[in-house]
Amino acid sequence: MSDKSRSDLTSAIRAFIDSSSSRRRPVIEWQRILGWINWGLNAYPLLRPALQPAYAKISGKQISRAQVYLNRTVICHFNWLADTIDISDGVHILDTEEWGISDADLITYMDVSLTGLGSTALTLKLGFCSSIPAHSPLMTIFYFEAMATASAILWASGLEPGIPRLLIFTDSLNCVEMFNSL
Repeated sequence: MSDKSRSDLTSAIRAFIDSSSSRRRPVIEWQRILGWINWGLNAYPLLRPALQPAYAKISGKQISRAQVYLNRTVICHFNWLADTIDISDGVHILDTEEWGISDADLITYMDVSLTGLGSTALTLKLGFCSSIPAHSPLMTIFYFEAMATASAILWASGLEPGIPRLLIFTDSLNCVEMFNSL
């Protein structure tokens, strides 16, 4: 969201909750501000709970010019929402960049069977292995392949210095497709 769009949104939120002249707003104004905030939540999805009291206030109201009282709870939630938008920089989308095997900062190899899983980082001279608990219908080989891949990513994310390009070799095409598509 651009700085201007963010500023326009937070100004509109603050104007809506300004109760210096009146604490009553027509339903259509409630719907307008909620629609605008919903649009803004594409960039700030974790702020959705701030809308709950406002939706509760207009629930079941069908007359667009009917006046709805702006209570302290809505004001508090909308103030928090506007303040948080002001100090937040929104959602960060990952930039994709193509790179080859020789560009990898760390290469790991992993494999899973019905009895165990293992992975290795040859350049670090490290290897990890684990047995698999008794097979249950919910825990398929795909489950363990995905768990091993996620574990390798989690482990590598904690290394210092950071690993910007991690390459994981696996024989599970399902896992490759799942992690590639996010």
